[in-house]
Amino acid sequence: MLRAAESILGPSLEAVQALDLAPDEAPAPLRARIDHVLRALASPDGVLVLTDLLGGTPYRVALELLREECAGKVALVAGMSLPVVLEALLQRHAVSSVEELARAALRAGSEHLRICDLERMGQNSGGVVSPGAGG
Repeated sequence: MLRAAESILGPSLEAVQALDLAPDEAPAPLRARIDHVLRALASPDGVLVLTDLLGGTPYRVALELLREECAGKVALVAGMSLPVVLEALLQRHAVSSVEELARAALRAGSEHLRICDLERMGQNSGGVVSPGAGG
């Protein structure tokens, strides 16, 4: 995901770190790696952590760290997608708090979810149906 963001925004993204979870990796080593990265990226403005799945191992481990050591200094958003990552990177210097950055990232993720409706392909919407749009 970080490589895709770099291909759009450029390769020199400062204060950004991506971690992969190996299929056989236990939570304890992942916790140590996340803790190391959080300490390395620590800033008075806070740190935004993006994870793929709500309730997945990276989310649960990061949440545990937040509860124990990082309360108020780290915001955690689950449901990472490329629009979420791009918004976080583009807005990180434009917002006043890590909580505001988390809300902007979350908004971008939900704004980019659409259903492609082949029956509407010839209409102005390009076949894209917004959430909650009637038939």
